[in-house]
Amino acid sequence: MTFEGLRRHREVRHGEDFVVFRCTGCGKICQSLPALHGHAEKHTGFLSFGNFEGLMQYTEKLKVTEYEELDASEDQPQRGEGL
Repeated sequence: MTFEGLRRHREVRHGEDFVVFRCTGCGKICQSLPALHGHAEKHTGFLSFGNFEGLMQYTEKLKVTEYEELDASEDQPQRGEGL
């Protein structure tokens, strides 16, 4: 995968599909493919840098088709709480 391909996975542009990536090993969800692969390396037991094929075995790409508006301040710790 080229740098341009990785960059496009990290960006959400107006009018394009929104996708997230899920780890098949544990279900963790990331918005960035490189971030998910950084996480997936924990499942491989060794540093997998450059082993794109191996990391893709731990990757599911999901298209977000529904959303719900939430209050951004809801369920968030207030300054000084829980930090």
